Amino acid sequence: MKRCILVLFGLMVAACPIGGAWGQADGRLRHEYVPPEVLSRFDPGRAESAIIGSRDGLPEAIRRDGAQLEQPGPPGSDSPLVRPPDAPPPADSPSIPRPDEARPDRDTGADSNLKYHVIYNPSVAPLRRNVAFDVVEDDYRLTIAPSSRTRVPIVGDRRARPGRELFWGDLKVDFAGEDAPLPSVAPDMRILALRTEPAGVRIDLVKDAADNFYVRAPNHRGEVRLVFLVDADQAYFSSPVPGNVLLGHLSGDPMTALPERARRAGRRVLGELGIGPEMPFDQGVDALVSHFRGFEAGPPPTASGDIYEDLALGGVGVCRHRSFAFMITARAAGVPTRVVHNEAHAFVEVMAPDGRWRRVDLGGEAPELSIDGGEGRRLHQPTPDAFPKPESWRNQYSSMLTNGTPPAASTPEAGDPPAIEGAPPGLGPSADVPAEGAGDGAGPADQDGPLDGAGDGDGDGAGDGAGQGFGDDDGPLVDDPFAPPTGPPAEVPLPRIVDGDEASDMPLDELPTGAPVAVRLALDADARLSGYRGEALGEQVTGRVIDPDSGQGVAGVKVQVHLVPVGGGASVPVGQARVTGPDGRFESAITLPPTLRLGRYRLVAATEAGEGRAAARSDMP
Repeated sequence: MKRCILVLFGLMVAACPIGGAWGQADGRLRHEYVPPEVLSRFDPGRAESAIIGSRDGLPEAIRRDGAQLEQPGPPGSDSPLVRPPDAPPPADSPSIPRPDEARPDRDTGADSNLKYHVIYNPSVAPLRRNVAFDVVEDDYRLTIAPSSRTRVPIVGDRRARPGRELFWGDLKVDFAGEDAPLPSVAPDMRILALRTEPAGVRIDLVKDAADNFYVRAPNHRGEVRLVFLVDADQAYFSSPVPGNVLLGHLSGDPMTALPERARRAGRRVLGELGIGPEMPFDQGVDALVSHFRGFEAGPPPTASGDIYEDLALGGVGVCRHRSFAFMITARAAGVPTRVVHNEAHAFVEVMAPDGRWRRVDLGGEAPELSIDGGEGRRLHQPTPDAFPKPESWRNQYSSMLTNGTPPAASTPEAGDPPAIEGAPPGLGPSADVPAEGAGDGAGPADQDGPLDGAGDGDGDGAGDGAGQGFGDDDGPLVDDPFAPPTGPPAEVPLPRIVDGDEASDMPLDELPTGAPVAVRLALDADARLSGYRGEALGEQVTGRVIDPDSGQGVAGVKVQVHLVPVGGGASVPVGQARVTGPDGRFESAITLPPTLRLGRYRLVAATEAGEGRAAARSDMP
C-alpha cells in the first residue's frame, strides 16, 4: 500500500510591482500608469451597447455610443460580394477579393486611389479583416497555415455584454460547394444572430487557426444575402498592452515562428533599432510601432539581396510594406504577430501577454480613399490607441478615419492630407459627431429581457431561414465555450518557470489527500516575507522529507515549491524542482515571476509520488 507524504509549510509572501527609471528612489514602480483615455471607458456615465426589440430572429436595432443603429434594410445593388481566391469578379456588383498569399514588393511609392466597401455598421473602415496571414515562408511570402477549421456557433445571446462591441453585418455570398470567406471585425468575433435571403438556407460558420472566418451552405448553391449581428472584444481596438512582462515573454508561441533566414535577419534589424527581448513589453512594442509608423512612401531602398532588411531599415513603403516588415521584426523579438489585408489596406495584429489580440494600424499613403456603401451607416472610432503617433502618420487615411485624428497642418514634411470620399459620420469616443441622447446606456425598458425572436434559437447554424439565434426560450443560455474572456483584460497568464531535467509537471490542485508521512519544511528567516516581481526573495526555501514512522529523512523525493494566492486561485510553481538528498533535505531559490499578480501568497511545497509513497503537499491536514 502506498504511503502518503505531507509537506508542512505556512510561509506568507507578499508580491509587489517593480518598474524602471520612473519608479521611486529604489527603482521600483509600485503603480502602473493607466492613460486617461483608458480610464474614461470605465466611466459609469458612458453609454453602453444595448439590443432593442426583435424582428425575424434579429433585434430591430442596437444602441451604442449614444446612437441607435437599425437592422439592415432591403439589399442594395451595391451590396458587396465576397469572392474567394482566383474567382472572377462579378459583373453586376462590387466584389471583395480574398487572396491566399501576399508577396513583398519594392513598389514603395504611394498607392493609387483606393476603394473600400462597407460591410459592417458601424464600419471599421479601413481596418476590416478580409484575410489574416500567420506564416512567413522561406521566400518571405505571407500565407495561411494549413489547419482544421473549427465550428463557430451562433451564440443567440440576448444581452449586450460589457466589454464587447456590437456590429451589424450585411453582405452577399456566392456559394459553390466550398467554404466562402467571411470578412470580420476582430479575430474573436462572435455571431449573435443571422438571417438569410432567400429564407430557409442553412448556414454553418467556421474559422481557421489564424481566425479567418468562413461560411458554408451545405444544401445550397448560388447567391445568398446574409444579415447578421456580431460582437467583438473592445480591447482589440485600442486597449494598451501591459508593461509588467518582458518583450520576449511569449517567445515560442506558434505566432512567433519564422524561417531561420528570416529570424537571423530580424535579429539584425532589432539590433540596428536597439530593441531587445529584455525590454518591457509595452516599451518594446512602442518602439516597433514608432519605427514602422514613421515610414513614408518614396523610392525603394537600395537592394542588398534581402528584401525584408531593405524595407525594415529603409524607412519607406506603404501599408503592406510596413506590415510585412513589422511582422518579421516583431516575431524575431518574440511577439506573436499576424498581418491582415483587405481590399484597401494592410495592418498587423499583436497578441499581448494577456492572451488577447490588439489591432495595430501602421498607416499607409494614397491620394484618395473612396468608401462605397457608407450611406446610412456610422464609422467606428474607438478610443485612440496608446501607441506612438508620429505627425506624418496622423496625416494618413487610416489614422484620420479610425482614430478620429484630425489631419495635421499641411507641411512639406508631412504632405497634404488624403481625400476621403464617402466616409460615414463618426461613432465612438473619438468621433467628431456628438453622441445622441443621454449617456446612461439605459435604453428601452425591455432591453435586458429576452427577445421575442422567431428564430429557432438553438444556435446550431441549421435554422429555418427566418433567423438563427435569439429564440423565445426563457431558460439560461449556454455560453459559447470558445468565446474569449469578457470585461476588462484578464490578468497576464502565469508561465511555468520550472525547468531543467528535474522540473516537475505535477499540478498542485490534483494531489490526493490521505494519511500523511510528514515532510517538515523550515525557513531560516521570518515567516512573513515581501518580494518584488522579477526579483529573488533573498532567502532559500529549505526543508526536509521525513518518514514519520522512523523519523529518518527520505532521499530521492522530488519537491516543487508553489505560490498559492491567499483567498483562492491557481497556484504558481516557482523555482526549479529539487530532489532531496541523503538526509531528506532540500533547498530551493525562489524568484517571483514578473507576471505574478500583486497580493499575498502562501508558500506550499508538494512532492511527487514515488515507490511506496503517494504524492502530497505541505498544506494538507
